[in-house]
Amino acid sequence: MVFRIIISTVLFCIAFAVYDIPAEYKDLLSQPAKDYYDKLSDLERNAILEVAQIYANTGDSGKVIQELKKKSPELGDKAEKLFNVFEKSFKSLGDEAREFAMKVFREASKMFVSVVSSGQKPTINEIRNKVAIGVKKYNALSETAKAEYKQQFPVFTSLFRSDKFQQMIDSAKN
Repeated sequence: MVFRIIISTVLFCIAFAVYDIPAEYKDLLSQPAKDYYDKLSDLERNAILEVAQIYANTGDSGKVIQELKKKSPELGDKAEKLFNVFEKSFKSLGDEAREFAMKVFREASKMFVSVVSSGQKPTINEIRNKVAIGVKKYNALSETAKAEYKQQFPVFTSLFRSDKFQQMIDSAKN
């Protein structure tokens, strides 16, 4: 189960770069994510789409990185490194923080599979609503769980705590 969530998350992080990111949300991405997005070649974008489509259709997470390596060894290595980082991070979390992280990444995975399998991107309102739910769940965590999550996922934590996310939530209410 955890492996499946991690592989989905890795694919989501990589494949998100294949799709146009709405301009108003691009500045929510970390600089490394922006750099990654800008540096993908057409070959890498196509490899990601092919592997993502296989995953969306079959759910077979066991071969995802292997298939990606066949199509683009460098990109496969990047995905494998990202997978290892996420796996280590998940394992080091306490129960409450791990459960929260799994929920967040499970939602991201659902969105990813939906985008890849249907080709339809979520609407701005759908994104806003998901962000609002994520922030509410983050705020409900104990201080210990928040600290653990922040240590392992500082970029995501900064997003949950950012003014831009709060503005996004507020605009969803209006």
